[in-house]
Amino acid sequence: MFGKEGNHEKYDHCLTIISIASCSMNCLALWSRLFIHVNFEIMERLMITVYTITSTIKNMDLPSRKLWHVGHGTSQIIISANIDTAKTVGKVIPELNGSFTGTVFCVFIPMSSINLTYTLKKDDTYGDIKKVLNQALDGPLKDILAYAEDQVVSCEFNSDTYSSSFDVWTSIALNDNVVKLIYLYENKFDYRNYIMDFMVHMAYKD
Repeated sequence: MFGKEGNHEKYDHCLTIISIASCSMNCLALWSRLFIHVNFEIMERLMITVYTITSTIKNMDLPSRKLWHVGHGTSQIIISANIDTAKTVGKVIPELNGSFTGTVFCVFIPMSSINLTYTLKKDDTYGDIKKVLNQALDGPLKDILAYAEDQVVSCEFNSDTYSSSFDVWTSIALNDNVVKLIYLYENKFDYRNYIMDFMVHMAYKD
């Protein structure tokens, strides 16, 4: 992860194998650690992601015998599955280990969305959260994450280079202790850009 409190500085040129995680992980971990976890005390976290169909998810969910091959009707179905993205956050950010769980709904579109529900320990209004997230984007993550205040739809993020964008309009608060935050990202294009950024960082460190 890049940013003031990212783990990219832990890169060592002596390493023979490194991981840039995944597009979902770069969305989930960046927002969770650099903003929410740093600025607010969170008791519980639940993730739901809407994600495009992939061969990996298919293999993981194959034993359930769900309807994967339905001919011309494939664009009209939603497939639920279990993924390890939420749990894997603990490997990237050790202090969050064991604090995440979640599920995925697979659809036939190139865009993805992460829906994070937080239970906060202290009373913090949704306005407070928006202010913190917006101010944070003026720092080291200015060109990595985005803050979308307009009413947007998924196709507006096609070929978007940001790791993800915080959807202000769709995100909501149940009360001052429970909030639901929505993030949108282009499934693979932004991730490829992120890989290139890290390769440049590796070259600089080497």
